[in-house]
Amino acid sequence: MDELPLGDAIGWTERRAVSLDPLAQLTAAAALASELREVGEQLVGQFVTRAREEDCSWTDIGAAFGVSRQAAHERFAAPTAPPPVVWPGLGSDAAAAMAAAGEEMRRFRHNYLGTELVLLGLLTTGDSLAATALARLGIGEPAVRDAVTEIVGYGETPEGACHGVAPRLKRALERTHAEAKHANHRLPRSEHLLLGIVTGGGVASEILARQGADEHALREQIADLLPDAPEVAAAIRRGPQRRKRLRRS
Repeated sequence: MDELPLGDAIGWTERRAVSLDPLAQLTAAAALASELREVGEQLVGQFVTRAREEDCSWTDIGAAFGVSRQAAHERFAAPTAPPPVVWPGLGSDAAAAMAAAGEEMRRFRHNYLGTELVLLGLLTTGDSLAATALARLGIGEPAVRDAVTEIVGYGETPEGACHGVAPRLKRALERTHAEAKHANHRLPRSEHLLLGIVTGGGVASEILARQGADEHALREQIADLLPDAPEVAAAIRRGPQRRKRLRRS
């Protein structure tokens, strides 16, 4: 198959849209296009890694892309330092979850950090508020790990290869900080990170939805775990106001 048939992409979009409203379908189309770009980057990264393992030069790899050796090296070469173990700007439990997600990334041999790995990280880092909320909703590490294996699978990225952060996770981290600010917390905690990944789209939100844990269910469960902080619980239930794009006339 030379290219993805447009008709198939349209069909996927229409099935994934939350309604028949044109803007809902446009939102679903934009999300699918973003996911296809991510898959494309992952696909190319896998074959660049294979080429390097077969001793292909950066000059030859650059020629395959129609770019210079330097451009190819800057895009795909392994970083000089490993990914950070501690994530700045996060509370201790959220930072621990991100560090655990990095370990999962290497275990799955992926070349990028995605929301699904952060969800695993939240489930493997002890008795946090996020882990407790997930457990009360019947969501545990084995089921999530099986879902990640089914949906994404294992990659072929060797140790020391270039690792990146998926665009979906970047948006989820932005939402994480917004959640913390809305709850009047100085640093995001595990519960804010969980809400960030469920509202940011991506594989994690798909896995959670499969198990009946949508945004509303998670907000209610987290809020119920905060009986001694009614103002914070109310903020969690409401969530931060999201910007709406103005429609052009």
